[in-house]
Amino acid sequence: MTSDTMSKDFSCKLGINPGGKGFISGLIKQGANKKAGDPIDHLQLFLMNKTTAVESAISDNAGNLSFGNIFPTTYKVFVDWPTIDNTRPPVLSLTNSDFNFSNLVFVLHRNYLELAKPGGVKDIEQEQIAIKVFPNPFNSEINIGYNLGENTKVSVQLLNIQTGIVVSELLNSTLPQGNYIANYPLNSSGFAPGLYLLKIMIGDRCMVQKVEKF
Repeated sequence: MTSDTMSKDFSCKLGINPGGKGFISGLIKQGANKKAGDPIDHLQLFLMNKTTAVESAISDNAGNLSFGNIFPTTYKVFVDWPTIDNTRPPVLSLTNSDFNFSNLVFVLHRNYLELAKPGGVKDIEQEQIAIKVFPNPFNSEINIGYNLGENTKVSVQLLNIQTGIVVSELLNSTLPQGNYIANYPLNSSGFAPGLYLLKIMIGDRCMVQKVEKF
């Protein structure tokens, strides 16, 4: 996508970034509504802390962008694009111990932005959906608790933390409204001890957490 197709009238105004050791980098590419997989250049993303945009970045000609010197906290990622519903943004949680998230992949769909390949996102609680993952670290099984306000498609995947490749699909189904605590056995020889990423899609919202198998 060339820059002449982009709106130059960015609506978000930046607040104060207190600064810190946080760093986020990644790639933004097209969803299925355009040429799927093509990188998007000259697209502006914002990091929102609660209701204030504290930092922005514009993708380069290859679709790469980065945020540097940011304070470790939880941010929502907004995109400056006229058709995007920014009420359901990706959420990134940086802490003093996990503050460097590289190689993220964002996908711009027709009306929402997806965090498609996480690179270390954790501890996400978004809108009225509270995700609880326990125990963590885990040994032979892991429990996931969440609540649904309506009938919703839910997907739960375990990813290789280095490549983002799915190593196990734990759930992919439409579930009725209600509160859930699901138990998943992960004691086969295919799950070596170490760090993984647990990716949970509830509707079009993406929540991801680091988990460790010992």
